[in-house]
Amino acid sequence: MKKIKFLLVTGLAMFTLNSCSSDKEEILMNQNIPDNDYVKNICPENSGPCGGISGKIKIIPDNEYVYSFSTSLLNPSIDWKVDVGSVQIISKNDKTATFKFNKDFKTGIIRAIGIGSNGNVEVVLHISKK
Repeated sequence: MKKIKFLLVTGLAMFTLNSCSSDKEEILMNQNIPDNDYVKNICPENSGPCGGISGKIKIIPDNEYVYSFSTSLLNPSIDWKVDVGSVQIISKNDKTATFKFNKDFKTGIIRAIGIGSNGNVEVVLHISKK
């Protein structure tokens, strides 16, 4: 049971990113990323409105981390949310947000929602305890 739980958590934590559509569509991609690396998404050329979140995917609980949203949206309005996990949004400022991962944090999901004059983009990032 522990192995199944570990595989599930690892699979979710590896990372999901990137939405390239003018609709409110979410595209999830898994990648193998070293624990200490940041995730950074770059929009493919000629892909239409898209975006990505940059920040740590493996964190140490009881710390704050800053995440950034990059997008091809024109004049975007960005909102940040915590979908899952023992996480709080400490501050939001345009395309960046600071999150506090509580002492009991194990896994979580944060979301950036961008609404621009040329479409909408939603991006999720799965994060886990280091």
